[in-house]
Amino acid sequence: MTMGSRGSTPADRHLPLLEAPEANCYVGAMNTLEALTSRRSPLALGPEAPPREVVTRALEAGMCAPDHGKLRPWRFLLLEGEERNRLGEVMAEALAARDPEAPERLLEKERAKPLRAPMIITVVARLDPDHRKIPAEEQRQAVASAAFSIMLAIHAQGWGCQWKTGAAARDPKVLSALGLGPNDEIIAYLYVGVAAGDPPRPRREMPLEDFLLQIP
Repeated sequence: MTMGSRGSTPADRHLPLLEAPEANCYVGAMNTLEALTSRRSPLALGPEAPPREVVTRALEAGMCAPDHGKLRPWRFLLLEGEERNRLGEVMAEALAARDPEAPERLLEKERAKPLRAPMIITVVARLDPDHRKIPAEEQRQAVASAAFSIMLAIHAQGWGCQWKTGAAARDPKVLSALGLGPNDEIIAYLYVGVAAGDPPRPRREMPLEDFLLQIP
């Protein structure tokens, strides 16, 4: 992928479907409830990226997300290697433009962010703002569902994944550098790699009753 040109993405290229046993489409993967309840965002990611078949399965899972109107509004942009450095440079330039007084230490921190993972899956919503039936917000929700499905599928196959956003997901300079158009929005930067460092803290117990609402 060359920044500044749209290029083809996995969503545009028709990913090859992987054959798998009828009983389980993810060979060796954990079951659905286990994946949902055990998922944690790792505190750090190691230098090894998952093999392409793991990524392909995860993206295919993302494309199964709920999608009102079957608009398929998701697009996926994979960044690896030097592409991460170029993204970091653009993110630092965008921060400097937003805040001309930003100190060099903050610019350097921004520049280094994409290097925290060996692979970044940029999940993009390609919106149809004038659709007569499906509002843009529902299209965003479909793509957010796709992003979480990807994240869960990455975890189910034994890899780590972090969901990142921030100002760099909304800055027009960054979107343009990634070849995205006026109706494209970044929903997630999914940082993918081997879970490293200390394990995340156990999830705080949340009694279900605290979150159940009742009609008055």
